[in-house]
Amino acid sequence: MLSLGLAGILNVSVNDTLVLLGQGFQGSTAAGKYHVQGIVDLKVPELNDNTIYMSLEAAQWFFAAEDRLTALIIMPENTGRTQQLANILLGEIDREWYNVLTWEELLEDLLSLMQFDAAGSMALMIILYIVIAFGLFGTILMMLIERKKEFILLFSLGMKRSRLALVCFIESMVITFSGIMAGIAVSIPVVAFFYHFPIRLTGSMAEAIAEYGFEPIVPFSPELSVFYTQGLYVFILALFIGLFPVYKVFRLKITEVKH
Repeated sequence: MLSLGLAGILNVSVNDTLVLLGQGFQGSTAAGKYHVQGIVDLKVPELNDNTIYMSLEAAQWFFAAEDRLTALIIMPENTGRTQQLANILLGEIDREWYNVLTWEELLEDLLSLMQFDAAGSMALMIILYIVIAFGLFGTILMMLIERKKEFILLFSLGMKRSRLALVCFIESMVITFSGIMAGIAVSIPVVAFFYHFPIRLTGSMAEAIAEYGFEPIVPFSPELSVFYTQGLYVFILALFIGLFPVYKVFRLKITEVKH
């Protein structure tokens, strides 16, 4: 299989025959004729102009390197234990001939960029949660101010402060939960659309991302954990804000409302 850019440079298409010449293992001559079975469009420009895919057996035969590998990529099921796996492999191989590197060691520049991006995302999330907190607090505060006369009337009729405080707390939680569910319901179809049709970057930003070997797009994740974890954080935030009406109910004085 050829990358689309390389196929255009060589002016070949599917079912054509491609002759490859190069240098094999220990200086041997590498030569062979291969049938083009497909063309793949790689979004990274550098890879799209010089990439050929072939089976492992065919590549080993071409380079006269049977039963040999230049590099082996291992994908652990638990990506959080990559360093532990690397340490285990280092203890079982001959370090004079082999080495084990994690992706962090291979892509230090990319790791620094990811950490910088994560810090920026965290700052943005903190600002967003502050906005959400003030929005919830403003809604609950307005509810208390508008219903102060109603609370005084309930006290006059003999309703206990503890029961009214519980009602206000539950009401705050219901409002928050309804908002969370409505937000999730609106977000899921939007995220699903952009998951199948991601936003494509252009210009210098696209070139910078392509240099690191990534497709210049803004990807969206359809994982449900993205929705319920953020909803859980907002609900926990609302639990603390919901204590404010409880405090105000116990501190409310009947003499505050004269008419």
